[in-house]
Amino acid sequence: MILIFTSAKDGRPYYMRDLLNVCCAPSGRIITFGYRNKWVAKNLQSAGKLNGKDALIIFSERDTSAPRRFHYHPIRWAKILEATTESGSLTIPLQLAGLFDYQKYGGQPPTSMTVFGQNEPSGDGQATPSVETHQAALVREYKDCDKNDFSGEWLPLVEYMSRLEGLKCCTFFREIEGRLTGSKIPPLSSTATSEPGKLQYTVKAGKSYQMTYKVFFGEGAAQNPMSIGVCEKVASIGGPFVSQWSSGFEASFVINFSRSFESETSMLSVTVPPQTEGKKEAPEIHALLKVKVPWYVLVVAIVGMVLGTWLISLQPEWLKLSGALLLAGGSYLGFQKLPFAGD
Repeated sequence: MILIFTSAKDGRPYYMRDLLNVCCAPSGRIITFGYRNKWVAKNLQSAGKLNGKDALIIFSERDTSAPRRFHYHPIRWAKILEATTESGSLTIPLQLAGLFDYQKYGGQPPTSMTVFGQNEPSGDGQATPSVETHQAALVREYKDCDKNDFSGEWLPLVEYMSRLEGLKCCTFFREIEGRLTGSKIPPLSSTATSEPGKLQYTVKAGKSYQMTYKVFFGEGAAQNPMSIGVCEKVASIGGPFVSQWSSGFEASFVINFSRSFESETSMLSVTVPPQTEGKKEAPEIHALLKVKVPWYVLVVAIVGMVLGTWLISLQPEWLKLSGALLLAGGSYLGFQKLPFAGD
C-alpha cells in the first residue's frame, strides 16, 4: 500500500481545492496529485512502481503549537492508475474509493496514524529529518491497512475534517447520486464519466437533468450559496431549491438543455464563492459537457420542416394549412420554438 500525504498550505489554493474534492467527490471519480521527486521515496520514483497499487490519502494538519510538526488524518482509499514522470516530478492519478470510517473510531483517527510522524522534529531546536529517508517522504510504502476502516459515510468524515486547523472556514458538498424519490427528472450524475484530468457529462439535447447536493458548513464558513455555471446557449438552470436537513442544507438544480440540430460541447462548473477572493474554501466541479442530438429527433424535425415549407407553396388552402402545421411541428421539435412570433 502507498501512503499519499496532502496539506492545506497558505498560498497554495489548489492544494486546498484538491483536498476538499478528495473529501467530497463520489467513489470512482479521478483526481490527480503531483509531487517533486524529492518528496517521493527513492524506491517509488519510477512511475511503473506505483501503477495499480492501493493508496491511502492522508491530510497533514499543521500543529499550531509546533509549526514544524503535523497531525495525520486518513481521508479515503484510492487506486493509483497510470502514473507518469516528467522533469523531476511525479504525476499520480487516483481513482477514489471508500471514505475513512470516523464513526467507527468515535470521531478520532486510529492510534496507528501516529507512526506517520515518527521522523519529524520534536521541537524547533531539532534539525528537520532528511527527505531522503523512507519515513519523511510524502509518497511512500506502508504496511496494508484494514479496508474495513474505509466503508464510512460522508457526513461523519466532513464533520471531523471541518474541525481541523485550516479547514474550519470551509464548505463541503457532495452530489446525491441516483434519482430522487418521487422525481421524474434523471440525475446528471448518471451521465458522468471520469478520466485523469477530465470529468465529462454526456447528455441529450432538449432533455432536463437534476443535480442535488448535500451541503455541510464548517463553523467558520461564510455559508455562501452554491452556483452552477453553463453557457446560456447550451442550457438554462433553475435553482437552487434549498431545504434543510439534519446537519446542513440540501440544494437542488434543474438543468434544461436547449434543443439543437448540432451536437454541442461546453463547460459546466459548480462552485461556492469564498470569503476571500483568490482562496479555495469549497470543492469545485469543472466538467466537459457533450450535448448530443438524438438521431430520430433530427430526422423527424428536418422532414417536418422541409415538407411543411413545400406544402405551404401549394394550393388549395388545406395543403397550406397542413404545411404550416408540419413546419411549426418540425421547428418546435428541433428548437422548442415556433417559426412565427407569439405572445
